[in-house]
Amino acid sequence: MNIMGIDLSLTATGIVAITDNLSTIYLQELIKSSPKIDQKMIDRICEIRNKVMDVIELVRPDRIVIEGLSYGSKNTSSLCDLAKLNFAIEVYCRNMGIPYEIVPPTTLKKFITGKGNCKKDLMLMKVFKRWGAEFEDDNLCDAFALCKYGEVKIDTEKKE
Repeated sequence: MNIMGIDLSLTATGIVAITDNLSTIYLQELIKSSPKIDQKMIDRICEIRNKVMDVIELVRPDRIVIEGLSYGSKNTSSLCDLAKLNFAIEVYCRNMGIPYEIVPPTTLKKFITGKGNCKKDLMLMKVFKRWGAEFEDDNLCDAFALCKYGEVKIDTEKKE
């Protein structure tokens, strides 16, 4: 089983895929994006979406775990734009028949650290201590954590 974790962002989307033994990282991709002069937000969202879709097509994961939106965000404009990106990827997964799950950020943080509202450096440390996976970018760390969340979910489903 191949699992892909995706931490969608308008600035740095982290994508990690783990392979059959669910401990080997076989793909790490950081898709960076910044606004270009006179670029409409919808064009930027489509650009990010296309890059994410390219990675999904390259990997062909059995399951995708996507970090959901942080509804406590103060910048509602960015939240709405990120929601558009999330929706675009969700529709793509559905149309391609790829099983996916949306995991709220607080759920992911609680799964990794025991607290739903931790700082990024605590996530990096806990992931390293628990799995020995070291990341220089918190978006990649979150994407890996999403993979591990998916792994536990799959194990739970098998036992039921």
